[in-house]
Amino acid sequence: MADVEKNLLDYLQNIAKENGYNHAKIEIEAISSGGANYTSALYLATLSEQPKQDIKLFVKVANISESFRDATGGQFTAVYEMERFFYAEIAVAFEKLYTKHGVPEKNRLYIPKFYGFKSIKMEETLVLENLAANGFGNFNRFKTFNWDYASKSIEELAKFHALGLTYRKESPEEFEKIQKTAFSFESTEMENKMKEVFMTQAIKTGTQLIKEEYKPIMQKYLEKNDLMEQLSKLWMPLEGGALIHGDYRPSNLMHRRRNGKIEVVPLDYQTYRSGLLATDLMYFIFSGSDAQFRKYYYKQLLEHYYTELTRALKDLHVDINDVYPRKVFEHELDEAKHLGIFLGLTMMSLLTVDPENAPKFEDFDSLVVEPNQHTIDRLNGIVGDYIRWGIII
Repeated sequence: MADVEKNLLDYLQNIAKENGYNHAKIEIEAISSGGANYTSALYLATLSEQPKQDIKLFVKVANISESFRDATGGQFTAVYEMERFFYAEIAVAFEKLYTKHGVPEKNRLYIPKFYGFKSIKMEETLVLENLAANGFGNFNRFKTFNWDYASKSIEELAKFHALGLTYRKESPEEFEKIQKTAFSFESTEMENKMKEVFMTQAIKTGTQLIKEEYKPIMQKYLEKNDLMEQLSKLWMPLEGGALIHGDYRPSNLMHRRRNGKIEVVPLDYQTYRSGLLATDLMYFIFSGSDAQFRKYYYKQLLEHYYTELTRALKDLHVDINDVYPRKVFEHELDEAKHLGIFLGLTMMSLLTVDPENAPKFEDFDSLVVEPNQHTIDRLNGIVGDYIRWGIII
């Protein structure tokens, strides 16, 4: 058995005992995300002890190389601790909010049960309930989502944002603690490397993929707009901002259909931070939709989000006009308007990467991956929309 699996087995034995399974049989199965997860090796595990019910677990084991961690000033070591903090601390605070305000179970954000976290560097391990055992599955990232899936995903995002806004309003000092644990690109070395890779290599590669008729106008756009500056506004922790997920895309959600209705559960809380709520919204839309979807549903999805956020806040006895009035929402949408093109040029190849080409997080150069036809189609759809919307001029 490989060292990582031997270490995992030892840790799961501790979890079994903590849950009263003192003589548990433990089965471990390595699984693949198909290129959708870059920071962890994934496993399913089963704890069995008759006559007790089996405990089905989902496990993430850190697999970012030590050299890459060092190159990022330790920030990509922090993401594992951040996810532990979310499940062990923030999720507990959110549950207390729901209980305090008497929010019905059916109206609550579902957060998977947390079983434990191993904090040894290079062996960081997060253990959660296995949603797949209850019929949940991942969205096919090579396909564009439909209204049914997108609208439900946005409802869950609104619930998450409502919890963050309420927590900030009711417990400002505790919210500050969350801000201090948040993900950022503040390391000078990391920021320089990000600029070198994404703003030079990725944009150069991206602009080569767009249609010939788009290239002159895109060149003018890039000369007038510093996308790294735009990234900084949207990705750096924002003092006084709201709590955002930071990586809200279909690959970080699980869903199932039951009784004719779709259910969605957000996961991967490794990059939460204080920022603009519209960042999550725009990131979700452009990471999983195509031009055809946006033609019919883009504005409708924005409206749906604000309606659902209003509803989720009302459940928590908060008036949206006190914490996120319409004018602020519209201002944030304007601030985040460049996000789609940034995503298309620099990250679409990562989001649609073929499994065999998935990055290994060994160095920054490994993050620039071979684009495929999905990348090309999605990118050109975004550029075409931005030209029609008058943003690229």
